[in-house]
Amino acid sequence: MGTTMSGKVNHKDLDDRFLQCPICLERFVKPKILPCFHSFCESCLASDAARRKKPKCPLCRKFFMIPRGGVQVLADNHLLNNILDLVKRSENKYSGKMCESCCKYPIASYCVECGQAFCVACTRSHGKIRVTRNHKLMSMDEYEIMVSSESPFLKPIICPSHEGNQLKLYCQTCQIPICLECSVYEHSKPDHVHVELEEAAIVTKSKVDGLKTSLHQEIGKIDKTVTILAEMIKELDEASENAEQQIGDQFNNIRTQLEEQERNLHEELEKEFESRTETLKRKIEKLKSLKINYDSCKKYAEDLLKQSNEVGLLCLEKQLDERVKQFPDYDIETIPVPICLRFEKSKSFEKKLVKDKVGKLVTVDSIKKKEKSIMKKPTFEKVATIGSKGDEDGQFNYPDGVALSPTGLLVVADTGNGRIQIMQLDGRYIKKFDIPEMEEEIVPMAIEVLSKDELMVSDFANKTVIVCDTNGRVKMVLWDEDHLQRPCGILHSEKKGMFYVSDVSLNIIQTFSRYGTFRGTMATEGDKDGEVSRPCFLARNSKGHIIAADNQNHRIQIYDSDGKFLRKFGNHGE
Repeated sequence: MGTTMSGKVNHKDLDDRFLQCPICLERFVKPKILPCFHSFCESCLASDAARRKKPKCPLCRKFFMIPRGGVQVLADNHLLNNILDLVKRSENKYSGKMCESCCKYPIASYCVECGQAFCVACTRSHGKIRVTRNHKLMSMDEYEIMVSSESPFLKPIICPSHEGNQLKLYCQTCQIPICLECSVYEHSKPDHVHVELEEAAIVTKSKVDGLKTSLHQEIGKIDKTVTILAEMIKELDEASENAEQQIGDQFNNIRTQLEEQERNLHEELEKEFESRTETLKRKIEKLKSLKINYDSCKKYAEDLLKQSNEVGLLCLEKQLDERVKQFPDYDIETIPVPICLRFEKSKSFEKKLVKDKVGKLVTVDSIKKKEKSIMKKPTFEKVATIGSKGDEDGQFNYPDGVALSPTGLLVVADTGNGRIQIMQLDGRYIKKFDIPEMEEEIVPMAIEVLSKDELMVSDFANKTVIVCDTNGRVKMVLWDEDHLQRPCGILHSEKKGMFYVSDVSLNIIQTFSRYGTFRGTMATEGDKDGEVSRPCFLARNSKGHIIAADNQNHRIQIYDSDGKFLRKFGNHGE
């Protein structure tokens, strides 16, 4: 009878998470498992091995031997085959189909071990053959229930190193399931510690349950925080509308007062102009009247000079003089001052208006503090010196990469000494390690801490990027020889599931998948915005943007997580 589970298996999720070959990124076809427990399509593995003198795992770069029969003789990954079979069966319904053995009669049962559906007659024959009589057979109704709820992990898993042996033990030293034959040879005591598979599973289940509970709590915290933030956005939106209205009211009030001052000044100007003009007009009228009198006397004097003899001139001169003396004494040449008008602006008002702002935008925090927020330049001072030059424990020779672990430890790429050292922040030495599995002695450049026990290291000597644990055991290697020459800066995006690598020899910044497969070029060689020349180290800011040290162009460039250029600063920048 078939075994069922209480929860349904999401076959689409299985396909996405377990059935993707790291080389072709498609669903596995005839998956083969290597001694390092990494799996690949048979054809992909054959193509990769054909390009190399010595075949090695495309992920961790560990060397392995190809059997005399070729890649196809390598051990099958039975777990992946079980998952593939389950997904295939969920995609292919047997309703109305004929027996897969005789092809004559409708199907009546399904063999779990063979993965085939048989008619009634073939079912009887299948149960009588010695090789297959112990196989699990089920009715098609039971099969339909199994397809909707079966877990691929319920089938017994065969050891990839010893064909036919089930995995029944767990090697705690190597942290992998093993068979009984493995426990005698490759994982023998006392160097290796074994426990029953069920016992190890109970411990792991407890850890996973604890992780699930912890994640549930964190999800609750996230939901609560998101709710609070959404409410804050709503309140902020309302506060922004109110502030906008207050700004408008303030400027309308000031505008009204200025317009009133403008009207008053125009009225004052008009009155002063009319008053000054009237004074000048009156003087002009008086001068015109005086001129008429003066013209009359002048004409009389001219006639007297022309027509009178000596006696007449003497007699009439006194009369002319008396007439002139009768004119009013008037200051003809005096000009009233001032004779013009001008507008003299208030300098104090202008300075005050420019200096004193109409108002300021105040946040809740600044209201509580009752102080003006002022941007200050960051100041740094030396706190401590860690290490010295040398090759002893705790000493360095050209340390290039530095990173901080989640536990607060300092991880240093001791480039000149070809090793990685871990220190306390106060400078106390903890341990050191190299990576002996690599072909050449490593020359570590940059360090990226992926987790408490996992690091990513750019290696100049082997032209690669290595993912290893804190003891130097390799977990994955970016082996793409076509796209890596001198990797320097490295960065990991857990959200994107990608690695970013800057190469100072190729003058580019590239992206790789979490499996180490080349994805694309983020920045090419050049001196334009977004282009780089000898890009050294990479970092990430609080917004998740990528910061690249563009060495040859003497500047720093910033990109978003998709590789889009945002801005730059430095000698050639802003």
